[in-house]
Amino acid sequence: MTPMRKSFKHPVFHIVVFGLLAGIIILILSGLKMPSVVDRRIVIGNTDLAHVLVLLTRTWQYPPTKEDLTGVLQRYILHELVYQEALSQDGDDNNALVERSLIM
Repeated sequence: MTPMRKSFKHPVFHIVVFGLLAGIIILILSGLKMPSVVDRRIVIGNTDLAHVLVLLTRTWQYPPTKEDLTGVLQRYILHELVYQEALSQDGDDNNALVERSLIM
């Protein structure tokens, strides 16, 4: 028997080939998830802005300055980015624990 035929009969070869085939089949069946442009866009609407303004005014007892609002909106966008990343990794919808685990 040639060395090539011996290697085909070796159990390690069968395991590696089976693993590669299983991986290829799983990739074909599940498909590659590529985010679309819509998935990556974060929109801050009027209701979101009004909510942030009310929270800031209620917390600090005065209307926020432009710098305060800019900083809070930047943190809000970061929070939304983390949340979208959690969803793209098949995290649960509206799950605060998933968001916190990605931040830390």
